Amino acid sequence: MQRPVFFEQFQLQCGLHPEHTAIDADDGTMSYAALEQESNRIAAGLLRAGVRPRSGDVVALMLEPGAAYVAALLGVSKAGVAFMPLPADLPVARRQFYLGKAGCRHLITSAEHRDRVASDTVLKVLQPGDWAEEDGGRSPGVTIAPTDPCYVMFTSGSTGQPKAVLGSHRGLSHFLRWELAELALQDDVRGSWLAPITFDVSLRDILVPLMAGGAVCVPPEAVRTQPHVLLDWLSGRGVTLVHCVPTLLRLLNRSLEERPRSGAVWPALRHLLVAGEPLLACDVAAWRRLSGPQAETLNLYGPSETTLAKLFLRVGEVSEDDRSVLPIGRPLPNTAVLILQDQRACAPGEVG
Repeated sequence: MQRPVFFEQFQLQCGLHPEHTAIDADDGTMSYAALEQESNRIAAGLLRAGVRPRSGDVVALMLEPGAAYVAALLGVSKAGVAFMPLPADLPVARRQFYLGKAGCRHLITSAEHRDRVASDTVLKVLQPGDWAEEDGGRSPGVTIAPTDPCYVMFTSGSTGQPKAVLGSHRGLSHFLRWELAELALQDDVRGSWLAPITFDVSLRDILVPLMAGGAVCVPPEAVRTQPHVLLDWLSGRGVTLVHCVPTLLRLLNRSLEERPRSGAVWPALRHLLVAGEPLLACDVAAWRRLSGPQAETLNLYGPSETTLAKLFLRVGEVSEDDRSVLPIGRPLPNTAVLILQDQRACAPGEVG
């Protein structure tokens, strides 16, 4: 039997506890029932606007991190097409390159950003006010295959020219389901959304809590850029699950070093998953000394082309005197990893 894709898993959680908080942001909260209704409206509106399920269509999302973005992401997926995050502050030429490369004919944005795309005449521009109220009752019921396109994101590319990466539902679900099972996450999980929408890691920030029945906690932009403020915000929100890069971990350590100690700094935190850069043993040891040992730490590795991460290490005992880079661990289940040198498999211990 085929496992449900991420938005179907979200819908299962809606049925279990519709009144639970799905999105927790400074400008308010949104329940599972409300998020389900809004995403259904978006899906129905897109289909009326000419989006073709399972056709290769891509819908651009020019929205700030928050409930509207999550509802649009779910709605696009329910309509049977792929979504593409599009930052509002992109230069015009870069934005048009992204839209053209992905073949976007539809874009969802807010009234605040609508004028930015007025010159992109090939687009049909939609915004939250365009959705019909009566469409919130049920999902369109579009059937999704595991190999169907799910999202498009751009990497910097080794030549400096942005490169589009097309992620499938199967690839995304593989990682999301692994994390849910590996960490035994339940509906009390509270995950923080720290990654920019242009990085695929934002998808685990958003979707892991929603697939577990928990809450996505969204910090304001001003909080994201100030580590000492962010630390207080995360603790105050009772966040239990964090994904971050080692640079941010180092900045949080520095912030902790500068403040007086008075008990556990962040007692709710259970899981810290670090990825995106080499992770130093001394940074993990310093974090444990400063914040408390209650949270486990995992080191993840995987390029965007392979969807989020494909290797992991549960970090054991480490020393603050050890400045070595921690290993990236072993492959996720149902994953093969090859170490090559000149197109041949390396021997054990050989550099590749």
